Parts: sequence; structure tokens; C-alpha cells
Amino acid sequence: MPCTYCGAPYGHAPGCPYAVAPMPPPRKQNSAALLVVVVLTIVAVLTAVVIVYVVAQKKDNPRPSAPVATGQAPRTPRPGGIRADELSGTWTGTYTCSGRVRALELTVMPSGDDLEAEFVFYPSAELSGEPHGSYVMSGTFGGGVLDLKGEAWIDQPSGYVMVDLSGVPARAADGSLTLTGTATHCDGVTITKPAVP
Repeated sequence: MPCTYCGAPYGHAPGCPYAVAPMPPPRKQNSAALLVVVVLTIVAVLTAVVIVYVVAQKKDNPRPSAPVATGQAPRTPRPGGIRADELSGTWTGTYTCSGRVRALELTVMPSGDDLEAEFVFYPSAELSGEPHGSYVMSGTFGGGVLDLKGEAWIDQPSGYVMVDLSGVPARAADGSLTLTGTATHCDGVTITKPAVP
């Protein structure tokens, strides 16, 4: 179409004021939309950083696996040593004095940080005529050794003296405890405490 101003058939003749097309007006930018895009980008970057951090922490500190439920609470395995509270109860066995084997029943009870016991002796199968006797003891359990000392008579036969007892308890395969040791003025002591069901 020819220019109506300069008459040029195609385009515009030199010097025609319409030769340079007017610049289009600048487009208005939507500042609210731009702000939303920036905020979403920041949130996405921060979320990615947090996820990477959490995954790295789990990898460095794995969570212990939970015990498999079996219908009853898991039992804590016993340590190799014997605890003082396991000594409580009645022990039976023998001890030897002056070459004579006597039957012994030792009942151990906790007393604060220490232990108390009742030492009861009576005739063994070989010594049917020997007297009975009993007395109170007190002592400690430390380093795997039970030490008990005679304190006061409950029933003192004529001519008898209290003996102190020292021994090391050990656990058998069935859970029972056996104490082997010595008594003052006497020889070997061997007593056993049944396993607690």
C-alpha cells in the first residue's frame, strides 16, 4: 500500500516522518506474580537442603531396629558376674570343721548396701548326734567375693564358737548358684542356691 504522506508505493521515501515506526509502549510487569515466583523458588531450595541434611543424618546415625514382638517383654541378658541381690535367699550345703562334715543352711538378706545372714548348722547324715546351732552374720559382696562375719548367737550349743565365712559364688548352666569357700577354724564350705524361676 502506498504511503499517504510521501506517496512512495512501497514503504516510505527518505525523509518521510513515518519511516521509523513508533516504539510500542512498555509492557507493565506484574510485580505480584514475580514475587510469588521468587518466594516459591526459595522455599523449594530450602526444602531440598533440609531433605538432604535429614537423609545424611539418618545415614550417619542409623536407628536401632526394634525388637520383634513375641508376646512377652524381652529379657535383659544377665551380665557374666553375679549381682549382690542375686545372693538373697536360702543356700544349703555343708562345711567341714575338725574333720567332721556338718550340714549348713545360710539365709542371706539385703541390708542397705551390705548383707545380713543367718547361719544355721545341724548334724549331717554322717553326724546324727551333733547339736544344732545358729547365729546372725553381716558382711559384704564385692569383687565377686562374699564375706560374712558372725555377729550374735541365736542358739549357741555348749563349746561352739561362731565362724566367719568367705567364698566366691558361681552360676551353673541351670541358673543355680554355688558358693565354694572357707570358714574360720574350719575347712571347705560348699553351699548351693536353686535357680529363681
